[in-house]
Amino acid sequence: MEDNTKQHLKNISIAAISTIPIAGGAISVLLDKYLPEFMQRRRDIMVEEINKDLKLLQENFSNINLSDDRFISTFIKCTKLSLEEYESEKIEAYRNIILNSVIPAESDFDESTLFINWIQELTIDEIRIIKAINDIDDVVYKNVNSNDIYQLLKVVYPNLPADYLIIIGQDLMTKNIVMGKNSYRKDNNKHSERQWYLTNLGERFVKYITSPIER
Repeated sequence: MEDNTKQHLKNISIAAISTIPIAGGAISVLLDKYLPEFMQRRRDIMVEEINKDLKLLQENFSNINLSDDRFISTFIKCTKLSLEEYESEKIEAYRNIILNSVIPAESDFDESTLFINWIQELTIDEIRIIKAINDIDDVVYKNVNSNDIYQLLKVVYPNLPADYLIIIGQDLMTKNIVMGKNSYRKDNNKHSERQWYLTNLGERFVKYITSPIER
């Protein structure tokens, strides 16, 4: 079973790699020589890790189907994107999205595609800040009573430039990942009385980029 699963994942990942365009010109010589080996090594490592995690998931979920179109599509997308990525936290997020996609969906809404796009669009600092807002305890929020999300972000990340934090705050609010207590929209959840909190969508995003094995 394990060998069959690993081979199945390798076959899909090979299809993903084959769709990555190679630049022409003089640099193509270097790419043709070194890129295949580099990507194959990265691919094999990822397949090995996912295969181990799938074994653990199969102990808790009896209806996992690796031939499901949703899983195969997600696997191809995330494998391709992770091979183009160098940030380890983004690579981990893509791997966890793959693992979550193999668990039968609770609804027909295609949030996974949205979350994949967010991993591409968000900076690694934004992803870290989203997780930090999710994990911050109430003590921090009691000390930040401001309508400006920058006041919260500078407490969590005091060394980041102010203009950078302001842009991050605006981006996370535009994407409806973070919401303020005084926002004209209301997103009732357990933290909605805080000055700033993750929306329900933001919490689902954090859950989806977290390994289901850790939950």
